[in-house]
Amino acid sequence: MIVHFLAVAIACNLSALNHTERDRLYVLLDKLTTAAVHRQELPNGYRYDVDRQKLSLSELAEWASLESRCCPFLTFDLQLSSSGVLHFQLTGDADVKQFIEAEMHRLPK
Repeated sequence: MIVHFLAVAIACNLSALNHTERDRLYVLLDKLTTAAVHRQELPNGYRYDVDRQKLSLSELAEWASLESRCCPFLTFDLQLSSSGVLHFQLTGDADVKQFIEAEMHRLPK
């Protein structure tokens, strides 16, 4: 699958995950959708706050690991603050924000 946004081609590798891994990715994405409670816009992507009661750090890391295999153009940064708040940044090159808006549309706005 190739998604074109402006002049940059963003290529997803749909064969990077087997059926079981893809199913797990979707389960974790569903959990992330309900766990992500706030979005902050960044110049090259977004930062999300995550409710750790709904999605653990290890589950978020598992999701990022799976997602990064099929979307290698995305950069994932997971952070657990000293106050216990879980954050993750989803960033990339110039046009990645449009991709995130289209493909991760269930995450908070």
